[in-house]
Formats: sequence, C-alpha cells, structure tokens
Amino acid sequence: MLLSDRDIRAEIAAGRVGLDPFDVTLLQPSSVDLRLDRHFRTFNNHAYTHIDPALQQDDLTRMVEPPGPDEAFVLHPGEFVLGSTYEVISLPDDIAGRLEGKALAVDTPVPTPSGWTTMGDVAVGDEVFGLDGRPTTVVAVTEVMLRRPCYDVRFSDGEVITADASHLWRTTTKAARKRQGPADVATTEEIATTLRRRDEVNHHVELANAVRCPEADVPIDPYVLGVWLGDGTSTKAEVTCGPGDEQILDEMRAAG
Repeated sequence: MLLSDRDIRAEIAAGRVGLDPFDVTLLQPSSVDLRLDRHFRTFNNHAYTHIDPALQQDDLTRMVEPPGPDEAFVLHPGEFVLGSTYEVISLPDDIAGRLEGKALAVDTPVPTPSGWTTMGDVAVGDEVFGLDGRPTTVVAVTEVMLRRPCYDVRFSDGEVITADASHLWRTTTKAARKRQGPADVATTEEIATTLRRRDEVNHHVELANAVRCPEADVPIDPYVLGVWLGDGTSTKAEVTCGPGDEQILDEMRAAG
C-alpha cells in the first residue's frame, strides 16, 4: 500500500518516519522529493574492473564536489556515481522506501539509434539519445506507476506530451530570460501553476541537441534526400531550382 501525502505527514509528526530537515513544499501526492547534496563519489574504473570485498581498495572511489552552486561535473560513459541527499532519512521496519521515476505516458514515442520505441517498451540495456544527442545506454527503468496525477503539456509547435505531475523539466522563466539567467529545474505541477506571467508564456523548455547517429550506409545521400523532400516532385526524380541555386546543384552533383 502506498502512503498518501496525508499519511506521510502523519508518520513524520508521530516520529515514526524521520526526515531532517523536512520541507513541506517537497511533499508530493504519494512521495517526498529529496534534494541531492553537493558531495558525490565516483569509482576509479581505470584502476579496478570490479569491487572485491576481499581486497583492500582504499582508492576505489574519489570524492567530487562541483566548484560552485550552479556548476556541474561531467560523468564519462560507463562511470558510476554515488550521491548523498541533503535530507537524512530514517524508516521503521514496516515501511519501505523506493526510488520513484519521473514518469511520462507509456505510449510516449522515444527515438533510438535503431528506430522508434515507446516509453513503456524501453528496457535496461537499450540505447536511447541523451540530452547531448549522443546514444546512451539505459541502466535502470521504473515500473509503471498507476493512478498518478498527470498533465497534458502542449508546446509551441503543437506537440503534446502527457507527463507526471512530478516530472522534471529544465526551463527558463520570463524573469530569468530578462536578466539572461540560467535555466532551472521545475516539476510539471510547478510549471502549471506559473504557466503565464501577466499575458505572456512564462516557461521555455530548451531543446535537446540534434541526434548523432552512428555512420551507416544509406540508399540515398542525406543532402540529396533533404533537397528532394524540400523542393522535389513526388511523382518523378525532379527538384525545382532557380537561378540562385547553383550551389545546391553542385552539392547534388558531388553526391553522385
């Protein structure tokens, strides 16, 4: 049985669940958001291929602390990191906590290096595209969460994504854009409650980088395909060109 926000609050008040410090604004419908501390440990993969409890491995990990409050450190492919939370948590024996994913609808399309899949079909070991546009391997998935509050999020291009109220978005508010400040992270619910500032849209969600697929042999040159899709004829191998399109024609000739 999942505890509701009222149950969680009651357990904390009774002292059975410890959460220090407790910020009531982090309490969600059936969960509590936890904040990451600034100290992390990364494994020295170059020195050890595995963890062996029988060996003395004092330099197995190293402490990492970002240089500033808005700074980040970079994890390289294959690296593993341990993080600590700002809150200290204690649970009784009859209550178990679990890590909760930030959910999208299970039928949300997901691009991969080998084609399209859906959020519900993604499995550990699959490759998807990361924020930087490069392929990245899925290392964990969350079970499907039912009866969660969700929102339909509509973007300026007409795209609609169904997202959990606690899904995290990297967004820039109107105030941040005005002062050229950095983007911040907000939940879907937080975006919904601050959707507009006066009569203007408040939040801008930054785009991911263009995808970078592995090199592959394709039946038609990508540039030629783009020209044909933009200015071609669907019934024959023709494109419409004008006097100023000589460079386009040169590119097509060079592509063979």
